Amino acid sequence: MNKRYFFKMRNPFHIVSISPWPILISLNLFGFLVSFVGLLSGSMRAFFSFFVCLTSVLYILYLWMNDIIIESKLGSHTNLHSKNLLLGFIWFCLTEVMIFFSLFWAYFHSAWNPVYLVWPPVGVEAINPYSIPLLNTVLLFWGGLAATAAHHYFINNDRKNTLIYLSIALGLTIIFFFCQIFEFYFSSFDITDSAFGTCFFVLTGLHGMHIFMAIIAITILLGRIIQYHMSDVYLNSVLLYFHLLDAIWILLVLLVYIN
Repeated sequence: MNKRYFFKMRNPFHIVSISPWPILISLNLFGFLVSFVGLLSGSMRAFFSFFVCLTSVLYILYLWMNDIIIESKLGSHTNLHSKNLLLGFIWFCLTEVMIFFSLFWAYFHSAWNPVYLVWPPVGVEAINPYSIPLLNTVLLFWGGLAATAAHHYFINNDRKNTLIYLSIALGLTIIFFFCQIFEFYFSSFDITDSAFGTCFFVLTGLHGMHIFMAIIAITILLGRIIQYHMSDVYLNSVLLYFHLLDAIWILLVLLVYIN
């Protein structure tokens, strides 16, 4: 008997076969990040590479998620495997918390530096927190409520209302994303304008990229529920991620926009 097959028969874990998607998506995400920073710096030459990398990332994600869904349909995701997926996602969220913690640390280290007599520095006009940031806060708040309602209906096996409220959450999140792009485009400063501009755009830009990933995750959720092969483990993971982004956005508004 093949040793690999024997090992798979003796344990409840799903042994993942060799996949090209992790390395491919890592390379494309690096290109996406570099081109995104170029766009924030006002370089329109980065637009083409940004579009190419974005398209590649989305296509690779589609192929990767399709492989995972096929594995789920084949019964590879046992109860233990699903619980471990959720546990792994919780650890992933903790790493996200630490990343944003380090960026907030950098922001306040610069803000409290005696080199800057005022913050934001002279010549940098901060964005009015009661304009687009306030609108985005309302959008994320209602999006979070809609996602929570969808989870409630999912637990009670109400598929119709689950789809309705998930669609509402998705729509509000998409509006949030485009409002943030609008804010970046018409900002009076960019990522190269002092430590304030760098910290501001890295914090808000990284949050915006996570919002984009949340849009993809919710879209996949909707597709899976429509096709009747959805489990609460994956729904809980996406909701955890969505509410984490809500909490980080509130901190951004309170600590960065309202300064």
